[in-house]
Amino acid sequence: MKIAIISIMEKYPWGGSEELWRVTAIEALKNNIDVVASYKKWSNPSSKILELQKKDIKLFLRKKIYKKYTLLQRIINKVIKPKQHNVFENIFKEEPDLILINEGAVFNVILFLDLYSLLLNNKIPFYILSQQNRDYGTLSYENYLLSKNIYNKAKKLFFVSKRNLETAKRQLASDLHHAEVVRNPINLSNPSYIPYPKQKNINLAFVGRLSCNQKAQEILFDTIRTKKWKNRDFTVNLYGKGEDEQYLKDLVEYYKLGDKVIFNGFTKVDEIWKNNHALILTSIREGMPIVIVEAMLAGRVIITTDVAGNTEWVQDDINGFIAKAPSIKEIDYTLEKAWNNIDRWEEMGKNARERALKLYDENSGKTLLTKILGN
Repeated sequence: MKIAIISIMEKYPWGGSEELWRVTAIEALKNNIDVVASYKKWSNPSSKILELQKKDIKLFLRKKIYKKYTLLQRIINKVIKPKQHNVFENIFKEEPDLILINEGAVFNVILFLDLYSLLLNNKIPFYILSQQNRDYGTLSYENYLLSKNIYNKAKKLFFVSKRNLETAKRQLASDLHHAEVVRNPINLSNPSYIPYPKQKNINLAFVGRLSCNQKAQEILFDTIRTKKWKNRDFTVNLYGKGEDEQYLKDLVEYYKLGDKVIFNGFTKVDEIWKNNHALILTSIREGMPIVIVEAMLAGRVIITTDVAGNTEWVQDDINGFIAKAPSIKEIDYTLEKAWNNIDRWEEMGKNARERALKLYDENSGKTLLTKILGN
């Protein structure tokens, strides 16, 4: 038995969207299943990739990135241009029994013309794992047709939240009967309760990539720059790196929030929750943020937006506070509500932990592998 895994995340060396395929690959090895994988080559690769290279996984590192092709360009590439090297051919030459495609976001597979063509023109069954979707908007008609074609051909589709799946149904005008929801793994070394901090100053942890297009940190900054929030005793601790780091630092300086916002870079999850009272996440789009699950398991209240799978885990006024939209008005309203209930946060955090223990999958790699092999 041989499984091929193709991860098509191109923007970053690693991310939460890569964790599930990684643990699934490791689980396959434990079951004496051969694994071959394709991943983009980076000059500074993630330690997670280096770890996989040390195992019995045959890893193909791609140099080429995707290109967005118009319909005319697709015809030219197929008919006029001489056949060029396909960076995914090595995987198919391995003759795997099945293929798992890991998408950083829904329908990304259509951006990789070489891969798209190989999947359509081979008899190898393939599965698509989609890690993120946006709640609003539609595809161009061409991309709608391309996406519907490849998603319908897939043996099975996996999404990380119910809302991501329901949104995909609307986007493709299809029931997607062969789709289901799976859970991502967590990064906590020990999912035990972490004692609630006792310090007077309130610490809000914003854990995630410094990417405004997804996490909307700038909206939070715009919200807390008012006199009302500046006069309150709290700190926003940012954990993570990303393409918008310098912009966000400039914005902090512009809004004079230097005493309110701290950039902490990458920090071990367990360490984050020793010092922070709550998680705040003002995302515009998501899948099901691993950081929410981790914070809930640690026993922390969640302040977040009603996007993607957030409300499948976070219950407003029970284990968290939900902003109806990622807007300044709604985030301010939700933050105010949370602030007025600070004396309940510790107990709400315990409620969050109880819910997370019921929902999270401690063997997510095994679960996904079983679902794939069972079909």
